[in-house]
Amino acid sequence: DGEPGFDQIFKSIKNTEGWLSRDEALLLYLLAKCEVHDAVEIGSYCGKSSIAIAAGLRDGLILHAVDPHTGDRSQVEAGMEVDTWSAFLANLKKAGVDSKVNPIRSFSVSAAREFSHAPVGMMFIDGWHDTDAVLEDFLFWRQFLNTEFSTIIFDDYTFRPVLRAIIALRDHLPPVFGAIGKDLVFRGALPARISA
Repeated sequence: DGEPGFDQIFKSIKNTEGWLSRDEALLLYLLAKCEVHDAVEIGSYCGKSSIAIAAGLRDGLILHAVDPHTGDRSQVEAGMEVDTWSAFLANLKKAGVDSKVNPIRSFSVSAAREFSHAPVGMMFIDGWHDTDAVLEDFLFWRQFLNTEFSTIIFDDYTFRPVLRAIIALRDHLPPVFGAIGKDLVFRGALPARISA
């Protein structure tokens, strides 16, 4: 609250379709402001969290926003044909952050295989809420994280499949920094090795 510039940004966030509280948006915005490296977001939907992160990043840094733009889990499982790509790009432009976002229309693992923009300082994991998918999101993208001081945020961490993945990854994550709303934050040095 009272963060200069955030109130204006939150108007764009609030008017964008999706699920992100003011406190969660402010958390992402403030964590991004601390970054000295690019950020990666797994799961962008229509851009609520993308706007918060990109707005917080200092000039010269980029948010790499990864999403196939085929809808949220409930839409996909219901067999609905959804395409959020155009809405996502329009929302970024309307919020004035489109120049700070590299939109990647792809599934997470495929995007990681093609990625060449290391190092990454911040990773927001909000993709498919399945244990294996969350594990893959972290394990495939971990190689790009700045090991000196990284921030990893898991969205919907109380959702059982997501929590199972976090518990399985615990030895590979920095120390717990805290939680706000449905976001759990790990921040600090990453372990030197991973044996998964």
